[in-house]
Formats: sequence, structure tokens, C-alpha cells
Amino acid sequence: MSTATPQISSRSQRVADRRLAILDAAREVFASKGYEAASMAEIAARVGIVEGALYKYFASKRELLFEATRHFYEPLIERTRQQLAAVRGTRNRLRFVIGRQLESFVEHPGLCRLIIHEIRPHGDYAQSVVRDLNRESTSLLLQILEEGRQEGVLRADLSPAANAESIQRKRSLLADKLGAVIGPEISNYRITEVRA
Repeated sequence: MSTATPQISSRSQRVADRRLAILDAAREVFASKGYEAASMAEIAARVGIVEGALYKYFASKRELLFEATRHFYEPLIERTRQQLAAVRGTRNRLRFVIGRQLESFVEHPGLCRLIIHEIRPHGDYAQSVVRDLNRESTSLLLQILEEGRQEGVLRADLSPAANAESIQRKRSLLADKLGAVIGPEISNYRITEVRA
């Protein structure tokens, strides 16, 4: 009886490791080629499995796209949330969150382009985990804006939701311009400081 537990545990670990390897490979392929040009065969080849084996883990290419995006996005939001706890002052907190978001565009331009241009415009975005994560990211801004309004740092007559939406739109436009101006070399750029 005791020998079955290590085998099950070992098998479960192999399955979990394989799933992570697939997510990493998918993220790389989707980021470099875009959703339409990416192939399940290439993702499988990068992991060292046959294409059909991918479907044991993910029902479709679209499901794999969403899961690979979540695998990237969730830790990013969580790190931002944890680091934000140490930042004081509404302006500093806004700079920090916006800076982190822009930094992610700089460090992961292919994935960010994928989210903005290939996931968000698609019909299934509204029910996707990516939308939920975008809302969670936006909620960080909403919280800061509401705190600033309550503390009197920001005007009381301005809507935190409208301001957060405006910031997110401008951030996306800036990211597009950064990508268009800098191109593939954008990954060599680093935001090193958020000034007070």
C-alpha cells in the first residue's frame, strides 16, 4: 500500500511538470507568432511530445491560449499587488502600478500585443479568464484612485472607474506606440525607476 503513494505522487508530478512545459512553450510560440500563425504541432515539438498529446491537457488551441496567458498574467498581478503594499502615497502608488504595467509591455511585448490585438477583440474575450485578469489589474488602479479621492488627494467629483479606464486606454496606446517605434528591440529596454 505504501508503494502506491510514491508512484501516484511521482506520476502527478510528471503530469504537472508536462503541463507547465506546455504552457511555457505555448506562451513563447503565441508571443512570437501570434495566435493565428501559431500551431499546436510547433508547441508540441518544443515540449517533445506529439500534437495529439496536447489535447490530453487542453481541449483546444484557444483554451491553451487562455491558460498560457493566465500562467503569465496571474503571477504578474500578484507580484504587483505584493510590492504595492510597501508603496505609500496616492501619486507614488499610481506611478508604481502604471510603471509595472508599462514594464510588462517592455519585457513581454509579444504577449502584451497578443492580449491587446488578438485576445481582447475576439468574441470569447468577455467570458475569458484574460478578461477577469484584466479586471483584476484594473481594480488595483481603481482602489488607488478611490483612496486618493477619499483622502482628498484627487478631486471628489471625478469617477475612479472613468479615470482607471482612461489610464488603461492610454497605457495600451502608449504600449502600441512603444512597440511601433522601438519594434523587436523593445525587449532590451528596462524601466529602472519610478520617480516620486
